[in-house]
Amino acid sequence: MTMTLLVGTTNTDGTGSAENLTIDNATQVIEGAGVSHGVWGVDLESLIGTPYSPDEKLIDASLVSWNKHGYKEVKVEGNVDSIYLSNFVDVHVAVNNDSGTSMFIENAKRGHIETGSGDDLIGLFVQSNNNIWSNHFTIDTGAGNDEIYLWDTEGSHRTSLNINAGNGDDLVDITGLQNADQGVTRVIDGGEGLDVFVHGGDASVDFKNFEVIQSSYGEHVELTFDDLNKNGNTEHGLVIDAASFHVEGTGYMEEGTLSHSDKAYLRELGYASEDFVKIWVFDDYLMPDEVHAVLTYDIDAF
Repeated sequence: MTMTLLVGTTNTDGTGSAENLTIDNATQVIEGAGVSHGVWGVDLESLIGTPYSPDEKLIDASLVSWNKHGYKEVKVEGNVDSIYLSNFVDVHVAVNNDSGTSMFIENAKRGHIETGSGDDLIGLFVQSNNNIWSNHFTIDTGAGNDEIYLWDTEGSHRTSLNINAGNGDDLVDITGLQNADQGVTRVIDGGEGLDVFVHGGDASVDFKNFEVIQSSYGEHVELTFDDLNKNGNTEHGLVIDAASFHVEGTGYMEEGTLSHSDKAYLRELGYASEDFVKIWVFDDYLMPDEVHAVLTYDIDAF
């Protein structure tokens, strides 16, 4: 599929999105290779080939200022290796590259990002000026071993999320965002594979299908029993990569013994199994109905 870059503004009343950009209604369009620097403050490049990689496909689109009149939205489609977008309010990216796509997006308020079967890298800086109109991002990275990072430029406490990391061994880190305002939803699905979620201090995040939970600073992680129900669904349980953890709603916990299989699993994930212990977490002290296994650091190992 030919790569396409469209910029313009279709949403003038709070409805619609950059997805609605077409060749007919866009302010500027580049299909295949091309450049446009004719409008002040608007730099658009769609390139095929670099001195280092003759077949690489790159898209670079940037505005001199955020929310520029007539250039609120950007849409990128096709088989693209590398994407850089800056200062667009609304972004729509739908790419499918078997080798993976690396993208860096600066200062977007909302958007939709969809990638294909390759190993993708997504870095997204979020900027919001108010809670009028949408502050929502949908990210679906399909198959492949993907990495997704989100950071705050300004106002990301208003930002809602729906992230599906899909198949593959993925990493999702949204600790760079501000904690969500009350009523703002953030739903993150690790999908199939051995997935890592970097846990920050935002207790409102609804996350599931992750095999490893990392602390953003390597220190303490706060979880709920429901988090254990929705994550670590392997025979080994949930791996917690943090100095300590607490599970709200727990009846009691007791230390178990790592099996040979547990140790092999930890080594597969890149951990030194001798630094870990197995903890059984029960939902009730007197009459437990549910129990989950947690693999975490042995304090005596430090």
